[in-house]
Amino acid sequence: MIYTIGYQGLQLPQFKRILEEKQIDILVDVRSKPNGRAFQYNRKALEAWLPTLSKLYWYKGDVLGGFKPIEPDALQWLEGLNHNMGIKTNTANTGPIRFNYLLLCFEANPRECHRHYILARHLTSKGIEVIHLDKDMRETPASTLFSQPSLL
Repeated sequence: MIYTIGYQGLQLPQFKRILEEKQIDILVDVRSKPNGRAFQYNRKALEAWLPTLSKLYWYKGDVLGGFKPIEPDALQWLEGLNHNMGIKTNTANTGPIRFNYLLLCFEANPRECHRHYILARHLTSKGIEVIHLDKDMRETPASTLFSQPSLL
């Protein structure tokens, strides 16, 4: 499953609960600038903290960030999260289980963020389901927001 979230207004204990309850395996940071006033969400802080929760951190804001055009090969890489890149072995030997990914950006409202209008739009056009999460873990399928006007 591919989820997205913006950390704006999200306290770290809430974020930890989301990571655990949604069983996130890999956080994919899609911020062009992964450092800001919320130091707990800075790249170095996440690189240090997430492994303590048995989570992986991948920084991809250099190619998937929202402040410059995103190249087709970066979008193709993103598609791979739903395919062969996202398979792990089930210890119960019942076959493959897909990883759960969380795309992280700043904006709390996905309608104000490139993770919805560029990344989620591309993925859903390829038949890949994307779910936006808010700080209360409410789920909004990305496909339900495309008919609404952009807030960008």
